[in-house]
Amino acid sequence: MNTPTDNTPQPEPRPRKRPGGGGGENASGKGAQNARELAHWNHSRVPSASELLAIGELFQGMTPHRMKLHQLALLREHVLAYRIRCGHPEIDAFMDAIFLIDFNLECYFKVHDARAGRFLHPLSRSTGKVTPFELSTQLAWQCSIAPDVLLDEAPVMHAAGFFYASGHFWCAHPVEVAKRGTPRVLLHEVRQARRRMLRADLDFLARQAPQEGRLLRALLLGATAGDGVDGEQFARLLTVLHLWSERITYPWGAQVIDLKS
Repeated sequence: MNTPTDNTPQPEPRPRKRPGGGGGENASGKGAQNARELAHWNHSRVPSASELLAIGELFQGMTPHRMKLHQLALLREHVLAYRIRCGHPEIDAFMDAIFLIDFNLECYFKVHDARAGRFLHPLSRSTGKVTPFELSTQLAWQCSIAPDVLLDEAPVMHAAGFFYASGHFWCAHPVEVAKRGTPRVLLHEVRQARRRMLRADLDFLARQAPQEGRLLRALLLGATAGDGVDGEQFARLLTVLHLWSERITYPWGAQVIDLKS
């Protein structure tokens, strides 16, 4: 007589824990941490300062003072997908190109204590923290709709407002602060930093869209005789930039010394 067989599926045998290996509590703890971090990115917007702080420290230790690569990749994905566009294809492409460079992106997302300035900025009233990206987005909007700005000048002023304080943000990056040994910075260093961040892509924009590109380059890097920029227009728009930027970027401007150099 045949003996009946039991075809009930049996559980797989548990793998033995490797001594010092990757399984166990360490792996599950790391997985849980990664899951928590990814949950913070599950939204359709560029993260605010408070949302970045909820993720945890994005910059690695004392050295090399750089953002963790997996966080940087997620951050870039959100910036390129959800940042406010100016509506001019070539200028928007220029802005995207700036954030393809890791260091540039990091400069705009080092969370800053806005309470260190003369007054608390409206964007940081709940936490006292703000990112350069948040302030620059506000400045870009204000500059593009300012009373002295014409409708066809709005895209240029959007980009000009967004990158006007880029030299300040570069100099406030932890790598640059470590090099100087102090958060204090000279004005000519701020100007040099803005040129390093923007010059190559501004030159490319000036070739792609000469009228807008040359005007934007003049506003951000300074006008030259060969730019072909209208003097009255340049002076009018530069005045708008100065007036609005002082209201937005004071926490970084307070660190600049040798203002008359």
